[in-house]
Amino acid sequence: MTVMNLTSAFLDSARQHAAKTAVFWGETEWTYQRLLRQTADVAGKLTLDFGVKPGDHVAIWAKNCAEFIPAFFGVLAAGGVVVPINNFLKPDEVLFILSDAGVNVILADESMLEGVEKLRALAPGLRFLAMSNFGE
Repeated sequence: MTVMNLTSAFLDSARQHAAKTAVFWGETEWTYQRLLRQTADVAGKLTLDFGVKPGDHVAIWAKNCAEFIPAFFGVLAAGGVVVPINNFLKPDEVLFILSDAGVNVILADESMLEGVEKLRALAPGLRFLAMSNFGE
């Protein structure tokens, strides 16, 4: 029996439809191929640069944005557990969630950079990956 999970379903579908549009974001269209490339980039960075191992909790702190998709699937592809963080929370509230969930890696979009800097001051061991650094 073949086990299908969310990550494998996404990857299989994206490979089958690589040239098709997967996301419409404003005036921009993202193909499945782009999402695959970015997902692989995120997974690789998390694994190689941040040492994320299967079962590690990784937070995503972002406003509603297209980059959330490769961030989400990149964490899953690296074997991590996604901990989504509400973008309306303040850094001290986010720190409580990160501590409670055992998170030491956070992916954040540019709108959260000021909050990330405050988090770094409160939790010096916290590691950060900017969602703007995903491969094109």
